[in-house]
Amino acid sequence: DCDPVADIQKSFHYTATLEQAVAISVSSGNDINCDTEFKLLHQALTHSFVNFDTINLAIRRGLRSRFLSDNFDPIGTDPYSSIPYSIVDSLEHKLLTKQIVTIGPSSDDISVQAHTYHDTPSKLITTLDGIQSIALKYNVNVVHTWDASRRNNSDEDFAHAIELSGESNIILFVDGLDESFEEEDTDRNTLQLPGGQLELIKLLMKLNKTFAILIISGSSISEPLIVNENLAALLWISYFGHDCLPFTLPINTSQLLPIDDYSMNKSPGRTYRYLDYNKAPPLFPFDYGLSYSKFTFNSKLIIFPNPINNLDTDITTNISIINEDPYRAQFVVQLYYEFSNSTVIKLSIRELLQFTKITFEKKMNKKLFLLHFIRDRYAQTTLVINLD
Repeated sequence: DCDPVADIQKSFHYTATLEQAVAISVSSGNDINCDTEFKLLHQALTHSFVNFDTINLAIRRGLRSRFLSDNFDPIGTDPYSSIPYSIVDSLEHKLLTKQIVTIGPSSDDISVQAHTYHDTPSKLITTLDGIQSIALKYNVNVVHTWDASRRNNSDEDFAHAIELSGESNIILFVDGLDESFEEEDTDRNTLQLPGGQLELIKLLMKLNKTFAILIISGSSISEPLIVNENLAALLWISYFGHDCLPFTLPINTSQLLPIDDYSMNKSPGRTYRYLDYNKAPPLFPFDYGLSYSKFTFNSKLIIFPNPINNLDTDITTNISIINEDPYRAQFVVQLYYEFSNSTVIKLSIRELLQFTKITFEKKMNKKLFLLHFIRDRYAQTTLVINLD
């Protein structure tokens, strides 16, 4: 490199002269130098600071490296000069340098896939199996670490997990709960991640890597600290293919009633029906979820009749929805209703009346017509019309 030979004398004051610095450098195995200090080799040889054999060894090694790299061949005759940069810098070659690390016992745990009360499938595929099968197609290396017990709060094997993460391009933290925490006749004493999961997540976030957290659980987990803008993704993957959350994730347990209070509609309530999001905003509400496509409602919900004064009335609603992105995607349209200013009986804050999953081609506009019997809370008809 430039300057280090001169630094031996000028910065480190290891030698009295530059000639001595050059001699020590060559004698220690430094065969080349990008500056001009090696021009002093003749003087170093004259003063017996270095001998011919040492200089010849450095020259032989330098020339050998140049011959091996075809440095003396005519331009265009070596086998590599004809390879265009588009191939050298291709995605296939870039992926060869990539590595993914999966962290956490759930990533390679069959039991979290089956859980309790299950049949015996012919084949179970873990999260790690799935990641490896995809990575194999692109020649991306996958490593796995940290299978610590969820009952153990120690920092055992943290160092190895952090070391592998530092060597990787993508970190996938896969954990959550298993049947030892959530099953029949078992109550959880906290909604937080068990074991040392949260502490390890905090350390991994400091690495400034592409970092995604994949949570496997059958019930709510409350960890506001993992909702971080530096995360590439935060996924709840318990029901694969499930678009949105099937329950509400509270910020903390203070938003919930005591566990021995079974009343549903007592403040602050339980479930999306009785938990008032305005008074107690959750970490993520029921049905929260993202899509690879952006959907917009290009009109307000039209209700007939309006207002509704009779629960025996048939109610018709319609609305138009647009898939704005160039991707084929599915969207679950949901219709809720609320009773306002009811003084007769205690009613739910909101209630799901109907939902329907619709497939949209790219840039497609669809109009939905829905007919309901609100008294029976039963949706009779759903009619979808393409507007494109």
